[in-house]
Amino acid sequence: YGVTDVAATGTGSGTTIRVSPLALPDSAQLRLKRVYPGAGYRATTATVQVPIPREGSGIGAPRIRDLALVQMVADLLLALDGKPQAEADITTFTATTGAGTGDGR
Repeated sequence: YGVTDVAATGTGSGTTIRVSPLALPDSAQLRLKRVYPGAGYRATTATVQVPIPREGSGIGAPRIRDLALVQMVADLLLALDGKPQAEADITTFTATTGAGTGDGR
């Protein structure tokens, strides 16, 4: 996908995830707004910002973290690419080159 920066931003332990660079076509921008309410996209910097979900439904519930947060980011990238979520196995590492380009670079 060409992503080089994934960061938790905001006060405290972070309230949003920032992913960049991630150039999104119009269809992916609409999908982002539909699947992740409160998310935003800045075309000039190719940056996606998504609120970090909470573990529970209460107002004071803590935000997800650790593997759940990594899975959320993986699901975000898959959703924006139009692929089913939870298709990525985040528990194992496989080095690949050219992921998402389709040409093996």
